Amino acid sequence: MRNVKEKYVKGPKLGSGGFGEVYKATLVSTGEVFAKKILSASGTDLEDVERFKREVRLLQTLNHPRIVRVLATRLGTPPYWYVMPLYSGNLASRLAEVRGEERLRAKIIGQLLDAIGYAHSNGVIHRDLKPENILV
Repeated sequence: MRNVKEKYVKGPKLGSGGFGEVYKATLVSTGEVFAKKILSASGTDLEDVERFKREVRLLQTLNHPRIVRVLATRLGTPPYWYVMPLYSGNLASRLAEVRGEERLRAKIIGQLLDAIGYAHSNGVIHRDLKPENILV
């Protein structure tokens, strides 16, 4: 895991969800580009903060090629965030590509089931599984 003291310059917004917003972020020391999920301003009550921290901590316990890796975090003081690899998109944006492509659909479903099985075997249940949350 990278040092939280490293500086990530926030770039354009890539998306948002229930209580987080995801931005493109550049690591100043190397120029590498990542995705940075920040607890949104609307998620400032204690329950949202704890839920966000729990999400990050759970992700940190999982080590699987089909599950997002947490590369850096800031969970001690606001704004709360974590950094992950930058993906090219999500399954929702690619649904048109897989329509009619039975082998591709089977491959995606197999990979998804592999990741879900691994998470479940480690006591983690996703609770919001949908094409928008499946990164590719």
